[in-house]
Amino acid sequence: MIEKITSVNNQKVKDACKLKTSKGRNETGLFLIEGFHILEMALKSGVVKSIFTNKIIEGIDEEITQYLVDDFILNKISYMPSNQGVIGICETKFNDIEHENLLVFLDNISDPGNMGTILRTCLAFGVKNVLISEGSVSIFNDKVLMSSQGAIFNINIKKVNYEDIKNLKNEYKIISSTLSEKSVNFTDLKLENNQKYIIVFGNESRGISEETIKLTDIFTKIPMNSIDSLNVGVAAGIIIYYLAIKNKLY
Repeated sequence: MIEKITSVNNQKVKDACKLKTSKGRNETGLFLIEGFHILEMALKSGVVKSIFTNKIIEGIDEEITQYLVDDFILNKISYMPSNQGVIGICETKFNDIEHENLLVFLDNISDPGNMGTILRTCLAFGVKNVLISEGSVSIFNDKVLMSSQGAIFNINIKKVNYEDIKNLKNEYKIISSTLSEKSVNFTDLKLENNQKYIIVFGNESRGISEETIKLTDIFTKIPMNSIDSLNVGVAAGIIIYYLAIKNKLY
C-alpha cells in the first residue's frame, strides 16, 4: 500500500520521530533503519513494518505501507544531517540463539561503533549467535545499526544476564579476552574437538565484568609489541577470525 504524507505534523511522522529515542523504541518494540542496503537486508528478514521514502520502491510487499514523503519530512525523521532517501520502521523481533560450537558474549560493550563492528565481524566469519549483556549499548542504536551494516538481520542475538551465562556452563566452556596474568596467547589455546565455547569481550575501559571473570574457564590475550592494548573491536576481529577457522565456520 502507498500513502502520501505532506506534513511533518502527521501522526505517522511524529510516531516515527519518537523511535529516535530509546524510550520510544522500548515502548513500541520498533526501531528505525536508514539506507537502501540496510533496508534490503531487513526486508529479507521479514521485520520491516513500513517505509518512508521520497520515491516509490518497486517490488515491496503490499502489506508493507510505503509513505511517500518529501526530503523535508525524511530529514525530520532521519538521524543523519541529510537523509538517504529511505527510512524503514522495523519490529524488534529476532530468532533465538542456536547452541552452536562457538558463541560470542559481549559483556557491557558501551561504544556503539565497537558493538556494530563486532556484530559485522561475527557475520563475516560465520559466527551466527551472539549474546549481549543487559548493560551493553542497544543494538537498535542508530550508530550500532550503521556500523554493523545490517549484520543484526543475519545473526541471532539475545540479551542475557549473568545467570543465563552461568546456566550455559553445563554445555560451554567460557574463554574471556583479558590482559590478566593468567591469560594465554590466543594462538596457544588448547581447544577440544567436541567442546563448545563462548568467547567473551568486555567493556572498553573496565574490561570483563567480575561476574563473568568468576565464570571464566580460560583467559586469553593477543600478544603485542610497543603498546599494551587494542580497541575491543579490533581485538574481537582477530580472535573471532582465529576461533572461526578452528571451528571451521569460515
